[in-house]
Amino acid sequence: LNGNEENLKDIIKNLPGLDINSNGKITANGKEIDRLLIDGENLYKKQHQFATENISSKIIQNIDLIKNYTDFESLNNGEKTGITALNILIKDDFKNKITGQIEAFTGYKRKQKISSSLFNFRKKTKTSIIANSNNLGEIPIGLEDYFSLLENENSLSDNSNSQVIMTNPNEIPRFLSSGNNVSFKKNDFFTVSSIINPSKKIKLDLFCVFNKAHQNEDLTRKQEFTSSEDIITISEKNKINEYNYFGIVQLKSIYKQNENTIFKINSNFNIDYIDRKNSIENLSTSDLKLIDESNNPKKISSFNSLNLTKKINSNSIFKSEIFLNYNSLNSQSKIKSNSSFLDLNFDDSNYSIFQKTRKNTTQFGYEANYNLNYKKLLCGFTSKSDFKNELRFNSAEKYDIFKHNLTLKTYSSLLGMEATYKFTDVLKYSVGLNHNYFIRKLQNDTYYRYFLGISMNVIVTFNNNKIGKFSYCYSS
Repeated sequence: LNGNEENLKDIIKNLPGLDINSNGKITANGKEIDRLLIDGENLYKKQHQFATENISSKIIQNIDLIKNYTDFESLNNGEKTGITALNILIKDDFKNKITGQIEAFTGYKRKQKISSSLFNFRKKTKTSIIANSNNLGEIPIGLEDYFSLLENENSLSDNSNSQVIMTNPNEIPRFLSSGNNVSFKKNDFFTVSSIINPSKKIKLDLFCVFNKAHQNEDLTRKQEFTSSEDIITISEKNKINEYNYFGIVQLKSIYKQNENTIFKINSNFNIDYIDRKNSIENLSTSDLKLIDESNNPKKISSFNSLNLTKKINSNSIFKSEIFLNYNSLNSQSKIKSNSSFLDLNFDDSNYSIFQKTRKNTTQFGYEANYNLNYKKLLCGFTSKSDFKNELRFNSAEKYDIFKHNLTLKTYSSLLGMEATYKFTDVLKYSVGLNHNYFIRKLQNDTYYRYFLGISMNVIVTFNNNKIGKFSYCYSS
């Protein structure tokens, strides 16, 4: 320390090999760390900035970089996990008591900020409460954090499925992507993290985040296109007013009966409400002067699972999961103008269209994996099955052609095996085969499908930071 550090972020940036990237995540030797631990506990999950920007440098005793880290909820099978953890150790003087700080700022043109961070680090209980309210344009989470908080991590599958998320831009809060290019932005943020260890066999993990955002945007656009005959001018003013309410609650309960048996219950609940109004004034033509748009998507999702991991013997591990997931999206959109648009035939002078959309998805099922390790050969067997019920409803006021009410029911199952042979510590080769079966029913139409899938992988592990993988998969 040189005496100028204010928080954990300042310390990390001074340590060799450690840094913080543009997304606020801690990196070790250029690679993002997998776990950020506070006195051995993963209080903040993937939201590293909660710790780096709020934990004071005065309470930090030491920092450990741990390679091949094993979580409490994972079995130690003697193999390298490849997980990198950074453990922040707290000074004894700041344990077993409430510590933290409260800050208030005020400035030019009614700019204000108040923030507080309170911590209580004990042997069996570690709790963090962080709050922030400001109109400076500061936001506690970014777009990457938004998606990571919403994703479901319950699945046992360790495959190469794409993690790309396709979504409708209208369903993403604008405060995440607009930066400070706004005329007004206010954020109220609150998070609670608590990990309780009532005994050596039980761990309770609570993680809550709530954010309320309000922002206004004033956009002016003018473009001119010149051709040999005409000059086309596009000129418009755009005002966007948005409120967003975003919250998540994650509760994890872990019971480690012994070193060979672990039970885990996961419950995640997410809400995301957006109220957006957009007023467009077209200055280019006299025909279409004003357009008012409103969009109100309301998302609710819940992920729940019960997991069992059991080490049968030194060479075999059994994992199973039962899950129940629910997603709901209700959206209302309205466009109103002072003249006709979209080539719609309006029956009166009220040039508007009002649309309602509802998407509900319920999914439940199970997954079981059995892995057998014999010297350099690893064999894995997988069985999983799930049922999904999807409802899709859409209606547009006065336009029956846009109305639909669809129900899609899907049942799918998979039986598969994969064998991996480890030639050396550097080179591994695997081959897999799976049998798939599913039934789909759309309204009154039902169809069945059987198919086989094969996969092959060559993995070259140079070191923890450099891994090469060549994969081939085929499905009939």
